[in-house]
Amino acid sequence: MSTPKIFSKTLDKAIEALALKEKKDRIEKFVKEVGTAFAENPRTIVLHMVAYGGVLAIMYFLFYNIFIQNKDSTIEKKDSTIERLEQEKNALIQEQATRVIALEQEIDELKQEDSESKITTKLSIYEERIKLYIEKTSFYKDKLQECRLDLSKAASEVIAKIDRSVATKNYRVEKIKSTETIHGQIGKYYLIDIIDSDKSKIINFPAGKYVINNFHSKFSESLSRFFEEIIKPISKSVSFSIYIEGSADKAGDRIFSSKFDKKYKYETIKLYSKAYGTKTQFLPRIDEISITEPFTNIDLPNLRARFVQNMLENSYNFKPIILDGNVTSKVDAKDRNVSIYLYVDN
Repeated sequence: MSTPKIFSKTLDKAIEALALKEKKDRIEKFVKEVGTAFAENPRTIVLHMVAYGGVLAIMYFLFYNIFIQNKDSTIEKKDSTIERLEQEKNALIQEQATRVIALEQEIDELKQEDSESKITTKLSIYEERIKLYIEKTSFYKDKLQECRLDLSKAASEVIAKIDRSVATKNYRVEKIKSTETIHGQIGKYYLIDIIDSDKSKIINFPAGKYVINNFHSKFSESLSRFFEEIIKPISKSVSFSIYIEGSADKAGDRIFSSKFDKKYKYETIKLYSKAYGTKTQFLPRIDEISITEPFTNIDLPNLRARFVQNMLENSYNFKPIILDGNVTSKVDAKDRNVSIYLYVDN
């Protein structure tokens, strides 16, 4: 560590001016006092700087009072004294420089220790938080697994029940023989009959109509029961789909035509078309068909399916896929309906 030039020059001039031993002793006494102050508190950088500045200020003061006031006096130079004082000065400067360097090193070490201590404390806190997070994650993971098992068990119980067929006052569920109603989609298929509020009729339409008046008041309770008791339990753990297929009987097949209902004007319908050469299997792709006014009997199956799709979408925020419907070969009011199919993935 180097000494400021102004400090060194001032000290040199002061020593040259102090010919008398008693004046030299005054400087030595002062320097010793400064050194003692440094020794008493070596860790405090601020004290070091203040003391350093104090030496400079007092040396200026001594230079002013001694050199200026005695400027008319003849100064007798003694080489041996100057050399000895120079050596003592250098030794003192070296000693204080060594002390400052040691102090700086100690402070750096303390700072490092403080930083490491803080880091260690933070790491400890983070480790505790991570441990707690892992415990909570493990807890919730176990709970989720329990819930999944419960849901899976509930779904399995419902599927086992509908495999044997189910008949309630609100709906009927019957497993059909086909395992691939949708081409490439192999699994279990069920036919769903929703029973109206009279507890006797399924979703049947008046002749030549594709709208059922007061549909919600007639079927809302039964549909709600079906979704709550069948769809909700299996939806949590099983892949499933719902399809609807409209139907019309042969009555008026050649002569019937009609205008769209004012509230439900379905000019385009998206559906799964039949697979080539069959009436019972459908291709898993969406096709769009157009229906013009006046519509005819052949349009009624898909118009009826679109109406029921519309009702389910509005009431249950659920939009089943329409399957291209059929006109049967006989006259039968039972064929003026919409069939609902439930598919459950194996």
